[in-house]
Amino acid sequence: MNIKISERIFIILLLISAFILRFYNFSHLSFTIEELDFLMKVNANNFSSLISEGSNISGQSFITQIFLFFYLKLVGFSEIWIKLPFILCGVASVYLVWRIGRELFTPATGMLSATAMAFLQCGILHSQIASPFAIGLLFFLIMILGWSRIIFQNTKRFSYNTTLFALGAILSVYNHSFSFFLTLITIILGFFFINKKILKKYIVTCLIAIILIVPYFFIASKEFISAWTLDWLTIPKYDFFINYTKYIFHFSTLLIIIFALIVVFSIIRSVILKDFYFNKALLAILILGVLPVFIANIYSLKNTETHVYSILLFSLPLILFATFSQFKDAGMRLPLRLSLLWTIALVFTLVSPRGHYKYFYKSIYDESFKEIKAFTQTHKASSTAILCDIDETVADVYTKKHKLSDSVKIEYVNNFSSIADINSYLSNSNFEFIILSRTINSEPWLYPLCHSYFQKILVNKKYFQGDIAIMRKGKESNVDYINQYQCNFSNENKGNWNFDTTLIKTDLSTNTFFIAIDSLYNKNIWTENANEIIFSSANFFDTKALVFIPDSNAKGAISASLKSKEKMLINESVEISSFTTKIGEWTPVCLSISFNDIKSLPKNSTIEINIRNEKNIPFYIKEISAGMRPGNPYIKWETNGILKNYN
Repeated sequence: MNIKISERIFIILLLISAFILRFYNFSHLSFTIEELDFLMKVNANNFSSLISEGSNISGQSFITQIFLFFYLKLVGFSEIWIKLPFILCGVASVYLVWRIGRELFTPATGMLSATAMAFLQCGILHSQIASPFAIGLLFFLIMILGWSRIIFQNTKRFSYNTTLFALGAILSVYNHSFSFFLTLITIILGFFFINKKILKKYIVTCLIAIILIVPYFFIASKEFISAWTLDWLTIPKYDFFINYTKYIFHFSTLLIIIFALIVVFSIIRSVILKDFYFNKALLAILILGVLPVFIANIYSLKNTETHVYSILLFSLPLILFATFSQFKDAGMRLPLRLSLLWTIALVFTLVSPRGHYKYFYKSIYDESFKEIKAFTQTHKASSTAILCDIDETVADVYTKKHKLSDSVKIEYVNNFSSIADINSYLSNSNFEFIILSRTINSEPWLYPLCHSYFQKILVNKKYFQGDIAIMRKGKESNVDYINQYQCNFSNENKGNWNFDTTLIKTDLSTNTFFIAIDSLYNKNIWTENANEIIFSSANFFDTKALVFIPDSNAKGAISASLKSKEKMLINESVEISSFTTKIGEWTPVCLSISFNDIKSLPKNSTIEINIRNEKNIPFYIKEISAGMRPGNPYIKWETNGILKNYN
């Protein structure tokens, strides 16, 4: 099929646009949490360590690991230089999508599918991340290009196309476990569609590829083998396909409608012109595109949405081929007009409602160290506590990048052996301020614990993979809480709290009250209608208590739960012991509930707080509070969009 000049100009402009959108504002491109975690593991001391330990990295991305191991030695930890090869892989994938689409179906199929891959956020985002997905997509498409030519097009360049097929298959297997799965399906599927005249050649090609793949199984870890056992199979999530569709189309109803209109228009047009067809190529592409989505649905029950949506990048082009396949004999004018409409819709929703360049370009690591540097330049470092819940090796990268002063002392949560040690650090009387940097993986109780010592909120910035807060000692400030219920055990301040008044005692030296939690005490002390106080899945429910334990043998717990009439939705607890509390001192103990995974709040739900004593040694509580804190609505922006209020 000859390529017209207008189509050549189109694909050149499309590839330039795809590169620009991936390279836009490159100086502000930062690493994601998953990306840095991957890079740190790849940055082994020597190649043998990479071979022996690197295969345990999620996804078994062996080819990407080897490439990055040597590439990091060359370019260091420069964001743009590390990301550049993956950006180029993303652009090259756009070209292959166009090529495969037009060869298997029509020029319109190639143009519309390539436009989608060029401007859909999932394609752009994975091209801007140093991970197995952008490079894996390129390998997979190379395999599909060669395979489709062998199976369906009967081209004369058999040796060239079998080389493409075999090379793409081998690289796909060595790159990622899910692309290995897709490669296996593709090879098997070929036997059902192959022309019998070239069956022997196809078998030989497959055998050569398999022989070259065998060494990988000696390198791959036990984790790879367990990933393909069936012990994780269970009932699929009913809303997986809905959520994945929203994710693909930028959480934009407008984009979904435009996509649906183009597809429906193509079907109606083909029916009217009697051009509607369903051939072997379309059947094969549908199987290769749809089957992995169903498998990923089951796979999602044991993995995060981020990982599952990432691996489905491999099958997305195939789904696009199938949906845009009914444009036979459409000429060039119609595909160009539809591609222009499709481009405008994709770019508009990418930039505006989806906010890719607004949210993705704000790295919690980069922004944290910018904030630390700026604050310590105007305030004494000796009076500022800096607590970061990030990996110390990652922090070293950004400490050097932002050239922090040697006087700036950062403490890392992982370096504390207990919560009691964190309390000792926060209670240092020399500190007037605290800078708290947390990631999406941080424990939510870190915020209320710091707030117990530093009551005034000066800065509270939220990003899609974490947040930064700066607090100062001073008068209690509850402006960060939507609702807060406090109890100091005075008769006037009991409120919704349910305590046995016979257990309340008076501290005559300070004229304050406290309650003694005797042995085997186990009681619900507070209940509230959840529907009246929880407004968004981004909210946190914090419980803070000022606790005194007389010796190291004391042990109890505070728990908080969200319940519906039918079942327990969330139940979290924090122990009261020497692990969390300083012995012989009044110490804050904090507990937080996250509602990020609660997509809809059942009616008549309740939030409850329970206190229990697990030993014969009493402990004491002087103050306790419960409050609803606004959380970070961008925390799941990548896979769930901006978290919204409950209806």
